[in-house]
Amino acid sequence: MLQQYVNVVKARSFGQWVDTAGVAGLFVFCFGMLFKKSLAHAGIFMMALSFGFTLKNCWREAARDRLFALSVAFFIFLVLRTFFAAMEFNSHIPLLIEGALKLFGTGFLLVYLVAFWLHRVRGKWDLVLIVIMAGFLVQILRNVEWGNLNAMLDIFQTGMQRATFGFATNRLGLFSALLLLACLMLYQPIWGSPVINRAWYAARIAFWAVMICLTAGCLLYSQSRSALIAAVIVIPAALAFKALVSKGIKIRRLMLTLLIAAMVGVTLHISNVTKNLEQRLAPGNYASGLSARVSLYGIAWDNFKKQPFVGRGPGSSRLMIQQAGEEYNDVKKFDHLHNVLFDMAAQIGIIGIAFIGISSFLIIRQAFRSRGTGKAKLEYILFALGSLVIMLFTGIVNQPFHSPHGVYLAGFLGGICYSSKFAEGPANSLKNPCLSAAAT
Repeated sequence: MLQQYVNVVKARSFGQWVDTAGVAGLFVFCFGMLFKKSLAHAGIFMMALSFGFTLKNCWREAARDRLFALSVAFFIFLVLRTFFAAMEFNSHIPLLIEGALKLFGTGFLLVYLVAFWLHRVRGKWDLVLIVIMAGFLVQILRNVEWGNLNAMLDIFQTGMQRATFGFATNRLGLFSALLLLACLMLYQPIWGSPVINRAWYAARIAFWAVMICLTAGCLLYSQSRSALIAAVIVIPAALAFKALVSKGIKIRRLMLTLLIAAMVGVTLHISNVTKNLEQRLAPGNYASGLSARVSLYGIAWDNFKKQPFVGRGPGSSRLMIQQAGEEYNDVKKFDHLHNVLFDMAAQIGIIGIAFIGISSFLIIRQAFRSRGTGKAKLEYILFALGSLVIMLFTGIVNQPFHSPHGVYLAGFLGGICYSSKFAEGPANSLKNPCLSAAAT
């Protein structure tokens, strides 16, 4: 048996091993995306290193890709802006570097990297989703107070305390909403087919049922108003659009809808939804939250006026808040400005926002171009676009990209939208020779 293993190792070329390492890096990244940052970093390193070996044979073609070129230019901009910001905030250099790395992720080199390796496993995106959900499930389980489980659930059900499970409360709600959308929209690929292995098919359905109840419960327990409102608006709209473009309504889908409604209803009943909503929708909660956000937006505007084109520097939101006047003492406990646009504008200015806006346009345009072409399934594109809409909706009053987990998730969703750029075929063989280089 050992000799057979040695023969297999010898039979694989260097390019095949590079390709295997890149694909393995993608799965490691996806498992750590909502679990451990160290695993996500390891996966990114594996993908980047493998892509680097591939890139040496096709760097000219990659440089002609607009998203890749813009991402490199944005990275250079971030490096320069971090250098000059470090001269101003010389005692907070690690914070600035961390902010630059987060924006580097949203600078779409991560999107490009994930898109490349997603295309390499384009027939196994169901497994990629399962791995992401498994990472989230492990994160929840490792943060449950098992010795005090009943008391913890009682506190959550009465709305006296918001659930975190290792995340910020708003981000737990956001991530739960996105995975709930995945469970509802992508149930068929998650279930798989019973033809190959019935036991594996049953296990996948059981896992899906656990995840749909878990995500619905976590969405409610987080008491995140923005995530809940976004989920109520976007999820039904996405499902309705998917049903509209599908061919007819099948009995199986109707039965599935009834099953989902029953499962979610039981979950919400157990979670005591009425008390949670009353707790979060109390007028006092709105008044205090609104007042704090108005103050934070005032800080963002004052700092934006100081450096409108290049901003105060990546990762400087916390420093802006700490350096604000005494009239802002009530909000100095926060470390970000609770709005995506205001936060980005204050940190990287008009030039940085222009980089992000153009790159986002290229990704969304590629997503719409791939519809109906067979390069990327419509249901995955709808899931990615719907998830990005939910993230932006919550970004009106929060900052989902302040967390590395949010950055990783945005990179993955953008990678789904952009993956068809690497489609193989006669029409694209010259445009994307990196694919053939990786396989040799």
